[in-house]
Amino acid sequence: MMEDLLKEESKPLVSVCEKYTLTIREAAVYFNIGIKKMRRLAEENTGRFSIFSGNKYLIIRHKFDVRKRGYVSFLRIVSLSLKN
Repeated sequence: MMEDLLKEESKPLVSVCEKYTLTIREAAVYFNIGIKKMRRLAEENTGRFSIFSGNKYLIIRHKFDVRKRGYVSFLRIVSLSLKN
């Protein structure tokens, strides 16, 4: 039991911004999206920016970040065109 605690403490902690893949919860917090929305996006976009490993979805942080930036830029363009 004590050995397990020592092993856990010796594991290096990696910050979320340095990870290649994120769990649904980590990605939801990191990208400020709800967990249900993040899970739905992962299920609908398997192969684009998410992968299914074992029994959970993992988000490829870099690919989702690029996709999110493109979507935000698209929304800005649409909102500017609606104002004119």
